[in-house]
Amino acid sequence: MRSKTILNILIIGGLVLGGLSLVAPTASAQKNGSLTFGAYAFSDPIKPLRPAVCQTQTVTFTADPSAYSGLIGVGVTYTVSKQPAWATVILSPSSDLFANPATPGTTGSYSSTRPLTVCITTSDQAPAFVNDQVEVSGTATAAAGSITGKTNFPIAADYFSIIDVNLQEAVKVDRPQTPVVFPLQITNLGNANTKVTILPDAPTGGLIVQTPQPVILQSKQAGGQQVTSTVSLTIQTPYHNGYLNQVAGENYKITSAYALDPKLVGDSSSVSVVLTTRGFYVPGFEPGLLVAALGGVALLLAIRRRMA
Repeated sequence: MRSKTILNILIIGGLVLGGLSLVAPTASAQKNGSLTFGAYAFSDPIKPLRPAVCQTQTVTFTADPSAYSGLIGVGVTYTVSKQPAWATVILSPSSDLFANPATPGTTGSYSSTRPLTVCITTSDQAPAFVNDQVEVSGTATAAAGSITGKTNFPIAADYFSIIDVNLQEAVKVDRPQTPVVFPLQITNLGNANTKVTILPDAPTGGLIVQTPQPVILQSKQAGGQQVTSTVSLTIQTPYHNGYLNQVAGENYKITSAYALDPKLVGDSSSVSVVLTTRGFYVPGFEPGLLVAALGGVALLLAIRRRMA
């Protein structure tokens, strides 16, 4: 009875040790081994703040079959060993088991191939069209050493545009035929130099509206400093002979595009202002001249009274 128990223990122990040897290569398994990645090519720039862009290639494990005789497979772990701060790289799977098709006693080498998917997202801090490197590594671990391989490929972020507009004062009151300025602050939050264009609607109520010159704003992500500019929205109140009390509005459309390629259209926005024209206008006289003329008339009348 005791010998049967010992025999059972030995059988169970042998099965356990045998099971372990099926998945863990020995030191001899490192002879003539290699881990080779397919060529990843993210040729198109990756749009920031958008869903991940993915590619699937193959990874091939090659080794001496005599070293893997009797094994079910070889475990490989993948890591992202290098990536830009503005990118997130996800590997699927993060680890895998490569099948062992080797026949005991065969010579030469055998290879096993498995797919590996690389997915990449880019943040709003990525500068546009600037290449950086991603490095993916793989390690097949053995009892006394490992087989490693890696691949490098460039990535770049696409252009994106976010413009922030701040109209400091949207409602004003002034007299007839007077230029009125509405300061508009524009900030480029995008990842490249951006040209901003401001176009007014057709004016109403006799207003004379000037079209501002386009402005080019630098990008903080690209190392620029001039990311904000203040544009003057200038409107001249209408001409009117006599007293006028009129309210009119004006709308402006704000568009943006990559400064080096206007076909890359960016963010857009709009603002509206309200201008009340109130007061008198005397044609042919500016206020200073009017005061001087009235003073001259008063002086003439005083001289005549003295002479009378």
